Amino acid sequence: MQRFLGGVRKAGAAKFARKVREVGANRFSQGVAAGQQDYVQNVEPYFSTIAGLSLSARQPRGSAANYQRVTQVGDALHARRIALLGGGGS
Repeated sequence: MQRFLGGVRKAGAAKFARKVREVGANRFSQGVAAGQQDYVQNVEPYFSTIAGLSLSARQPRGSAANYQRVTQVGDALHARRIALLGGGGS
């Protein structure tokens, strides 16, 4: 990592900006395509967690009870994240 940062510092901001303008746009779509499978694999556990929830009934707009639904989703996603990290991370 230090070698990478050193190279970035040596090249300077001008080179970085030039490369983004000249090369970045052409490689962006390739990068998106190449990362698609990784993205799907990494978000699938969270999507399946949400799909498997049985949320409390939705209440009228503005009801404080709706925050309980948010809490249910947040707690479930947090538990999934901890499980995926092996139970020891935050």
